[in-house]
This record gives sequence, C-alpha cells and structure tokens, in this order.
Amino acid sequence: VGHHKAINFLGHTLRTGKFFHSYLIVGPPRIGKMTLALDLASALNCSGESKPCGECRSCIRIADKLHADVQIVGLDLENQSLEQGGVSIKIDHIRNLKRESSLKPFEGDHRVFILDCIEDMKEEASSSLLKILEEPPGNVVLILLTSNTTKILSTIASRCQLLELTAIPKGEIIDLLKSTYKCDDAVSDQIARLSSGRLGWA
Repeated sequence: VGHHKAINFLGHTLRTGKFFHSYLIVGPPRIGKMTLALDLASALNCSGESKPCGECRSCIRIADKLHADVQIVGLDLENQSLEQGGVSIKIDHIRNLKRESSLKPFEGDHRVFILDCIEDMKEEASSSLLKILEEPPGNVVLILLTSNTTKILSTIASRCQLLELTAIPKGEIIDLLKSTYKCDDAVSDQIARLSSGRLGWA
C-alpha cells in the first residue's frame, strides 16, 4: 500500500524478465519493507497469471513462511520482531546462506533470501555476504532490508538495486483502515496521524 514507485518499478522488471539478483529495500521501521520483500518473493515464485496472485500454493506458503525456497535471515520468527528478541546476522547465517544458495529451487522457480536489519550485521558476516553479491547464483535473489544505510558497507549497497520506501500518504492509510479494518472516520484519522506514514504502525 502506498509505495507506488517501488511497486511499479518491480512490476516492470518482472514483466520484462529483467529483474535483479539483489535488492536493497530502505525505509524506517514499520514502513512495509518486509511486506514488499515477501510480495517480491511471491511474485518470483507465483504460478498464477497476475503475479503475485496471493492464491496459488506458492503465494500461500510464502505468506505463511513455510515455502522451502524462501528464507528470512535475522528475524526471530516466533516474535516477528527484532525489537522483541531477534538476532543480528552473524557469519554462520551467511555461511548457511551460501550453502543453501548453491542448491536448486525445491518447490518454486527461485530461491529467495530476505536479510532483515542488515545494519546490525557483524563485520565478518558483511564481508562474506559481499562475496555472494559479487557472484550471485542464477536462480537466487537476495533482498536486503535496512533502516540505516550509513551502517552498511558501501560496497554491499552498490551491488544491489535500491528501493527506497518513504512515508505513505495519510489518505491511503485512512482508506485502508476503513475498508479492511472497518474503522470509523474519527478513529481512522487519528490512527493515520499517529502512524507518521508507517502502515505497520497503523
């Protein structure tokens, strides 16, 4: 919702088949980085006509975080939040990623690795990740998420396609709260103002 520039760009690359093998999604917490990353993973593995369809087996399994070819690195999946006891990405995570990326997709078309909060990545892990980004396997897509580009290696950023997510217009958040969550006008307006353009917070 709201990130039209990024969505239109990704839609064009997917339609033309000229997608990138590494993306860097940048934006403040709760802006929609993980949602966009999972949607991209779904689009790359979707078997429906309009990708991502949200209804095929792959889309459903990715949404439920059960798809064998889509892995999230650096997020405590039980808590769904790094603020609630997640883990920073360490060298062992990257070594495992390197090992997994050498395998062929098991149930989809692409193996997708989503690395959350890479600004907290250890230095040794950053150096190891850089080597993978320099020579990514053909059927692998890496999606890196960060709220702070100043804390990641410039060489990592330069090897990724940048997608920058900014505050969502208040009106779009209000529309969603009313249509999906059945909030009344006053509550929708208040929540939208308090969220500072971050749909996750809303």
